[in-house]
Amino acid sequence: MIGEETFVCSQEQYKRYKNHPDGSCKRPEYRDHWHFLEEHLEGLSNGSEISIGSWLLEFGNEWQTKITQAYIDEFGDNATYWTEW
Repeated sequence: MIGEETFVCSQEQYKRYKNHPDGSCKRPEYRDHWHFLEEHLEGLSNGSEISIGSWLLEFGNEWQTKITQAYIDEFGDNATYWTEW
């Protein structure tokens, strides 16, 4: 519909958004693993190399450390990745 916002979130998140107690209808903050990496890796930009290692585990919450650990388990500690978007 024209004039309506587009939401990328779960039905539960949308329900919380629409039923916010103060009636302000605040949009929930969207975060993913990429946002976690942006907070903790310097020089993260298009066409850059980044290193994901066990040192990141101390900064994340449960789901962030689980994903970070999966990278480490699959590719090794402090593996280098090329970023491109």
